[in-house]
Amino acid sequence: MNKEFYEYCDVCHRGGQTRSTFPLSDSRAKRPFSLIHCDLWGRYHIPSLSGCHYFLSIVDVYSSAIWVFLLKDKIETFEKLVNFHAMVKTQFGLAIQRVCSDHGVKFMDRKVQKFLIKNNIITRPPVLIHLNKMVGRTKKS
Repeated sequence: MNKEFYEYCDVCHRGGQTRSTFPLSDSRAKRPFSLIHCDLWGRYHIPSLSGCHYFLSIVDVYSSAIWVFLLKDKIETFEKLVNFHAMVKTQFGLAIQRVCSDHGVKFMDRKVQKFLIKNNIITRPPVLIHLNKMVGRTKKS
């Protein structure tokens, strides 16, 4: 038997992975809340104990901190974003500068867009591929 063959088997190693790793992005957040990534996911067939079918996840790119909000309906997205913005200002004394999302219907909503413009928050598409992986890990948890 070839002992070296059994010490490291690339096929076995890759068999445990769900997909190839994402390339790292050149874009970096320079301070907390300078860039957040938002994702709305659901409708889950089985509601949470509180009757929620949707989840809004917000990731601070700088710290990798993740907030997850349970929603009974997608319409609650705007309220949760406004409350999150207020929490960041109150608790951290900082302003959100950029929001990255998949530009889903709830993030392109007129009320959301007006709120972002009023608060000088720039929107951008999800060019930071590794963030989708980070949010994906949240969904698996």
